[in-house]
Amino acid sequence: MAAMFDRSVPSSKSTSTEPDFVLHITFDCWCQEGQRLVSYLQGILRRQVDIEYKALKTKLQDMLNIEKQIIQTGGKVPQVDIN
Repeated sequence: MAAMFDRSVPSSKSTSTEPDFVLHITFDCWCQEGQRLVSYLQGILRRQVDIEYKALKTKLQDMLNIEKQIIQTGGKVPQVDIN
């Protein structure tokens, strides 16, 4: 069975046994699934951040446009001290 795979199976024994090989393959598959899950979650988070960024950008642009309209019509916009 071990001859079907290119990978050498690390073992503390001089020769690898069938359970060692199965354990290695199982762990390797588990790691690959974990990597796929991480990639999937990163994609979801990137999309969510992009959605939130675009929504915030739109709100700020709207706010600045309203402020500009207020000033153009002779109104005053109070300044906020952020310190």
